[in-house]
Amino acid sequence: MEILKSDVESIYKLDLLFEIVVNIRDKQGFKRVEIFVFIDNNLILETAIIREYYLEEKIVKHSVCMLSEQYRGQNYLSKFHLRELEFYKKLGFTKIELSATYDGLVVWSRKPFNFQYIDRNDELILIKHFREYLRKHRKMNKVEISTITSNIKFSKDINSKYLKSNQEFKSFTDWLIEDKKSPLAIRMSKEIV
Repeated sequence: MEILKSDVESIYKLDLLFEIVVNIRDKQGFKRVEIFVFIDNNLILETAIIREYYLEEKIVKHSVCMLSEQYRGQNYLSKFHLRELEFYKKLGFTKIELSATYDGLVVWSRKPFNFQYIDRNDELILIKHFREYLRKHRKMNKVEISTITSNIKFSKDINSKYLKSNQEFKSFTDWLIEDKKSPLAIRMSKEIV
């Protein structure tokens, strides 16, 4: 199974405005790929996208992927992910694993990504932190919190309007990082079908 630079570039080049730089390193037992995505000479990511391809195990590890603030909300990650899935299927990979941090704590479990928490307790702790965020940061009372959270069984059930920042409130993940003094990292996975 060969992972070609040109194949990787085609995943992330959504249109002619995109410029892609790919570095592939062969390591013992896997290939590590760093992807830099530019629009009009501006890097659209906080860091490179890092993917590790474990060829024998047929697993892809998504190590890093974080869009710069001004490029969020434009569905770039959704489009990248759908193209990645097709590439992974073509090469015979069966599973994706990642450690979610920051916005990914909630985003990766939502459509079109549909990742599952490896440990359900991690998700329950995240939901507990969300309730705490509503109480401590948004200063909601028990009735308001109950109304918002009564139907939340999974993190993907959280209404996104309560996750985002506005002029009055920090985003849930910004609050979580600041309040807990360190970012959570939650392991997630997805079967490739």
